[in-house]
Amino acid sequence: MDTETTKLQRAVSRMAQSVEDLHVRFDIPDLDDDWPTNLATLRARLSMLVEETGEHAQALNKVELSKSALEAADVLYVAIGTMLVYGDLGVRALVETYKKTHKKNPKTRQMTAGKAVKVIASE
Repeated sequence: MDTETTKLQRAVSRMAQSVEDLHVRFDIPDLDDDWPTNLATLRARLSMLVEETGEHAQALNKVELSKSALEAADVLYVAIGTMLVYGDLGVRALVETYKKTHKKNPKTRQMTAGKAVKVIASE
């Protein structure tokens, strides 16, 4: 029996493969040593993320749950593509973020608006 987590993992894995396939089909290059080109590429990716995030926000504001889920998936698709463009740097960033986040626990963090923030010790 598949759990929701297993289904999500499978779906994200398929999405990552789809992103990679799209990048191959359209010959979207990874970043290279040409900083001006890299900056233009990353700004374009950021623009796409902002657009998709805005569409997600619009759907949420209209209380359109199904549409908001689709728009959130679009945000993820573009984010995966951005990490793919980063190449090895993107992979290292993903691993670092996973390791950092995996260490968070209720003894050192509290959930505030869906984010695990540091607990500040009182005197």
